[in-house]
Amino acid sequence: MAINDHSWRTRSRHHSVDGTVRYQSCHCGAWRVVLVPDEERILADAIGSVRAEPGSGGPVG
Repeated sequence: MAINDHSWRTRSRHHSVDGTVRYQSCHCGAWRVVLVPDEERILADAIGSVRAEPGSGGPVG
């Protein structure tokens, strides 16, 4: 893994008027705060609900 590569893991999240705030940490000890606007969350939810695992007949996720 290169020096600038991080493996972000969401540790906590909450909803705000601007979208979802995610608090993420990396194994190296770095932290970041990410804001996911509602439009992106709604789109991601819509895409996730139409994806289906082959042969299962149900949604994935």
